[in-house]
Amino acid sequence: MKRNVMCLALSALLYVTGCTSKKEEKEEVVTYAVTAPLKIDTSFTKEYVSQIKSVRNIEIRGQEKGYLQNIYVDEGQHVHAQCH
Repeated sequence: MKRNVMCLALSALLYVTGCTSKKEEKEEVVTYAVTAPLKIDTSFTKEYVSQIKSVRNIEIRGQEKGYLQNIYVDEGQHVHAQCH
């Protein structure tokens, strides 16, 4: 009796798996819209917190006590030493 049930179950399993038809896979043809990219100038600005320091700081002081009345050079101007 167990053999008959086993054979019947095995044959049913083979029938179910063997007799199914394979579905054909169809590839869908999809069309996409084609566009041309826009050419424009872009600029990105970001603000950062920073400090700008010079490589070398030179302090100008008088050798004598008193007040400085005139400054004959501008900031950032190159100064050359005079030879006496």
